[in-house]
Amino acid sequence: MTKENETNPKFLEPLVEGTSFHLRSRFKDLFSRHDFISNRFLRVEARAGQGKSVFAAQLAGMLSVPYAWYQIDDSDSDPVFFAVSLYRCLKDRFRGFHSPIFERIAAEGEFSPKDLPHMAQTLAEGFRSRVDFCPVLFFDDLHLLDTSLPGACFLSDFIGSVPSTVRFCLISREPTTAVLPQLKELASATVIGNGDLAFTRTEVAELFNGHLGLTIDRSEVARLCDETEGWAMGIMLAAEAKKEGQSGWIAGPKPEDAGRYFADNVMSRLPGGISESLMVLALPDTIPAGLPEHLLGREEFSRFTDAFANKEHFVSFGKEGKRSIVYHHLFREALRALALENLGRERVLGIHRKAALWMEAGGFLAEALKHWLFAEEFSEADRLLSEAGPGHEASNIALHFGSVLVKLPVSAVEGYPWLLYYYGLGKLASGNREALDIFERSVSGFRKIGAETGELLALTKLVHLYFHYNPDFDALSGAVKRSDELLPRCDTFLPAKLRIQIRCILVSAMVFLDRRSEKIDRYGEEAMREAKKTRSPNILGWVRASKLTALVLCARAVEAEAEFEHTWDFFCSPRVNNTVKGVLFSIRLNHRVFNGDLEEFEMDKAFSQECLGREYVRSGHMGALLPSWEASFPLSRGDYKAALELLGSMRNSPHVERNPHLASLYLQWEGIAYALMGMENEAGDCAERSKALRSRSAFPFFVAVNNLVVAEIKALLGEFDGVTRELTLARDDMIRLGQLQMASLASICLAWVRLRTGGESSALGDLREALTTARKAGYRQFPYCPPAIYLPMLELGVKYNIEAGFCRTMARRFLDKAILPDGTAIPLLHVRTLGRLELSVSGSGVGIEKMGRQKRLLLTALAVSPSHSRSQDELSAMLWPDSGEEQARSSFDTLLSRLRKLLKNEFGEVSKHYLVLEKGVLSLRNCYVDCGEFSDFAAAGLDNLRKRQMVKGSDNLFRALALWGWPFAPGVKLDEELEGYRNQLLLTYSRAVVALSKALAEVERYEKVIEITGFAQQLLPTDAELVKLLYDAATATKNTLLARRVLTGYRKSLRKEGFSDKEVKEALDAFWEM
Repeated sequence: MTKENETNPKFLEPLVEGTSFHLRSRFKDLFSRHDFISNRFLRVEARAGQGKSVFAAQLAGMLSVPYAWYQIDDSDSDPVFFAVSLYRCLKDRFRGFHSPIFERIAAEGEFSPKDLPHMAQTLAEGFRSRVDFCPVLFFDDLHLLDTSLPGACFLSDFIGSVPSTVRFCLISREPTTAVLPQLKELASATVIGNGDLAFTRTEVAELFNGHLGLTIDRSEVARLCDETEGWAMGIMLAAEAKKEGQSGWIAGPKPEDAGRYFADNVMSRLPGGISESLMVLALPDTIPAGLPEHLLGREEFSRFTDAFANKEHFVSFGKEGKRSIVYHHLFREALRALALENLGRERVLGIHRKAALWMEAGGFLAEALKHWLFAEEFSEADRLLSEAGPGHEASNIALHFGSVLVKLPVSAVEGYPWLLYYYGLGKLASGNREALDIFERSVSGFRKIGAETGELLALTKLVHLYFHYNPDFDALSGAVKRSDELLPRCDTFLPAKLRIQIRCILVSAMVFLDRRSEKIDRYGEEAMREAKKTRSPNILGWVRASKLTALVLCARAVEAEAEFEHTWDFFCSPRVNNTVKGVLFSIRLNHRVFNGDLEEFEMDKAFSQECLGREYVRSGHMGALLPSWEASFPLSRGDYKAALELLGSMRNSPHVERNPHLASLYLQWEGIAYALMGMENEAGDCAERSKALRSRSAFPFFVAVNNLVVAEIKALLGEFDGVTRELTLARDDMIRLGQLQMASLASICLAWVRLRTGGESSALGDLREALTTARKAGYRQFPYCPPAIYLPMLELGVKYNIEAGFCRTMARRFLDKAILPDGTAIPLLHVRTLGRLELSVSGSGVGIEKMGRQKRLLLTALAVSPSHSRSQDELSAMLWPDSGEEQARSSFDTLLSRLRKLLKNEFGEVSKHYLVLEKGVLSLRNCYVDCGEFSDFAAAGLDNLRKRQMVKGSDNLFRALALWGWPFAPGVKLDEELEGYRNQLLLTYSRAVVALSKALAEVERYEKVIEITGFAQQLLPTDAELVKLLYDAATATKNTLLARRVLTGYRKSLRKEGFSDKEVKEALDAFWEM
């Protein structure tokens, strides 16, 4: 860890100018070639000590364009650290390179490894804004990323996202194609390998006799080249031996023996004390300016720098006053082993102690902590962590320090609560469940010493672990209660981010403990106030996610709808990381499931894949939840086989198997599906396994859900004994827990059981409670409830006028049914007028080929009329304008009779409920008319957007566009009234497309804008506003070909419409001013 005003050694190439490193003439010629790395990539791949970094540094020194150097090391195995550090490197080396997003990440630590692809693209944007900028980026020791797949993926995404004007030099011991397999371009890149970097005999002679001033004859040159095989480090070690006056030649060492060879043949001949200094300075990982003098003394350090002034292949110094030091990696580990061997354990511990004190005084806290650990001064490390507290500095410490700490046995830090806490964080970062036990010990330690802030931090980690890895209601309840006690006392000592985070954690936990707690709302409001002060979209996103989780799971649907409006800007903003987006999407999808919104669920799922990437959505916890949510739709519509297929796709996923709540959910869905398919054994097995899982969870909500669904499965199998009691208990539990939606489900099931066992009258009380509770809950869907149960209940509700409007809406929306006043459910008649004229019932349709001209006109007139009704006289005048009243009436009766006969032949006796003549008024009833639905959705959506209700507005407009088709009522000769209706439809469509496209462009969903406006332009080629939106979206996505085609098409369309050249020019001028 380095101070801000010092250049990080990771960003500095090896110092080669004015040193013993020799620029070979063939390299000089190679570098001078203009096309040396013109194909964008240069791969320098050779073994250790072959001179890869020196070669690349010499190349950098001869470049006429800006460049940046990034030295990859073990710290970059943390991909988050790698991403932030690379940004700092680019900012340090390129004037004007700046990213507010990365500045905030570096300052606040708001970053998750899941966001790496998104952040790689964000970092690459810094180059896109400078089109004339053609730098070269050097990445040294790339092979160290091979053990860190996320880091390698981040670098691949970054390289793939920057403009082609940026070039790369990749330096590695291993083939870069193996480290970065995603980059197919590397296969055709220029490769510099062992053979290219090996010294030739001529170059050895030039190095010794010329550059180093050492005499060497031709036979010695030949022997040295043969022994070392041209290995650069072997030749330099031989040169050191020659300088020291050794006679004869020792075979050049292999790379793995270089450290020992250095100790035996170079260190042994160093001036007195210098070899000891060399070992002392090898102990710290980072050697910033000032530390060497502190450890060695000024005089001894001066002797050290003199001794190694021209030995840069072993030790290199900083450019400013040679006060900072970097060791060659081949010698560092060997020197550390020698230090223990020659200096003794106590002396080494003392050096670490001395380094820790200097680092701490200088503000290098992470490095100080490492040295306190290496010095085995655990109490000092614990003290330093305690003094750092829970603020920003502590998060930086954890980033650099955790990987060192977890390498120790946990017994080493026993009794030191802060060390245990950070040890737990290190284990948690690697997904290790040992973290739970470690945090519990940390809590005990904090409690003993009265460190309440530390106890609160550890408790909040336990709350998370108790819920996800070790479901324990009593432990979770105790941790939440104690955290609730500590929070008011610790608030002033916590930074804003932690105050917010702790409240969000407590809100999420309380939702599962007691959904009626007033503290859910109080903590949520407090977190929201704090989050708004930070002006951080990620922190605000987390708080909204926490609030939405509470609203959705507590079935507060209306409030959830309003809160979702505040998330519109989050989903596509580059300032919001993917973890926040993923949580918000998962809550929104859950909301869609509870509301039974299949079309919206599919749209949001596609939207989430667009924003987060398909693999992100399919993987992890979200990927495991999706099938369980998706299965609810076919299950609620009676397609049980499809539900089982969806569940089977993730049934054996590790995310499902290790989470008893999720595993139980899968079993419950499967049990219901098997029961309804008559597969009693399979259904019973699912119920028993779900009961077994229940014993692993003491959470009242999950226990109550499990009890309810197991009782439901038994009822579906006809096992009614005891089911009434079980369902009553489950309903009472749900009411007590404040889960009204699940309480309504229990009441629906209870009413259905009573209907099956005692008749209608016995079911009415439970039915009234179920429907009233469901309407109050706000969600329109009954989760876990198949049509076999809730359709008879909806019929009963209409028959006895119990929430009859609610029942009809439910039947229409989810079951495609209409319920008659006597409680009989019939399929809806679908009337299609957009794109084609068709009548259909339950998928069986009647096309225009079976209808005469007058039948088509009659149906169209009814479809577009208010309430789908018209008087007989109006229709007669429309159909037979030239006939007398008696003639028209007779013709009308004949036409109606034929149309009824056609419907009866196609749809059976139920057709009498679709076309009804009553008191001289003919009506289409129990129907779904697409043009009317389109107009209603479009009007609602446009109104929503005017009120800035962006989520609701986009939902309604997407629904409207899903119904669209053109032309209107094909095959029908339209009169003046219907022509006017058609024109109004087209105008509404145009307004809907423009409004939705503008809303989507606000959140940079340009691909969707192109899809929507591209389709609309074919219908409305001269609509300037629509064409401009398409053009702007094409430009935003850098699709110049499409943009050019749009302009050309617009110009041609204007001419085709009869515009003169002058009018075309004026239209185009107006176009550019829009």
